Amino acid sequence: NAFIKNYPDNKMGYLVLSSYYINREEYGPCRDYAMKALKCDPSNFAAWQYVVLSDAPLQEMDSLQKHAVQALQYYPTQPVFYWFAGVSHAFNKHDEEAITYFEKGRKFVVDKKLLVDFDSYLGDLYHAVGEVEKSFQAYDRVLDFDSDNALVLNNYAYYLSLRSERLDKAKEMALHAVELEPNNAIYLDTYAWVLYQRGEFEAAEAQMGKAIRLLKQPDKTYYQHYADILEKANKPEKAKEYRNKAQKVE
Repeated sequence: NAFIKNYPDNKMGYLVLSSYYINREEYGPCRDYAMKALKCDPSNFAAWQYVVLSDAPLQEMDSLQKHAVQALQYYPTQPVFYWFAGVSHAFNKHDEEAITYFEKGRKFVVDKKLLVDFDSYLGDLYHAVGEVEKSFQAYDRVLDFDSDNALVLNNYAYYLSLRSERLDKAKEMALHAVELEPNNAIYLDTYAWVLYQRGEFEAAEAQMGKAIRLLKQPDKTYYQHYADILEKANKPEKAKEYRNKAQKVE
């Protein structure tokens, strides 16, 4: 603070304080000082990084989108800014724009683990805009490197089940996701739905029952899935019970 008082036009004092506050997870002051550093030097990489790394945990997605895009004007080959531009656009339901940033950014990624994050997001986004094959290609790239990525295993399996495609592969992936996280109700629901699509109704009933028991307040999709499965398992009264529960959930 004494340095800033004596040298208000020198970015270094503001950057030191930004570093101090981000290490304390005080993101508001971190961003404030980083913005002051940018007034001294609009192209400073560390300052832009502090800004976006503060916007994200503050969940100020409009600011994150604006700042990430601005940072790319100075650093068009830095994956971190493409990442935050993609994340913020995705959060704001700008799926096509998010895809553009993730696709551009992944070309500059060297770290394989970071590339997995880019491709995971691309898989979800391509599915959201109806480009199913591109979605599955992105998921395949993730699993080629990280075969234990439970989230991608789950999403990939679920989307295949909705299309009744490659159900053997879907079952294998859904089961692996459940093995990795046996108490994850979302993954159990997916596994149950894949089994349902394969006609394995008793096994599907068992998995769906586990999913519902794990949740204090299941949403209506879980009840609806369970009711569909129970009907195929020749348990119409129990199916009716869960359809009624689904109707009561807002």
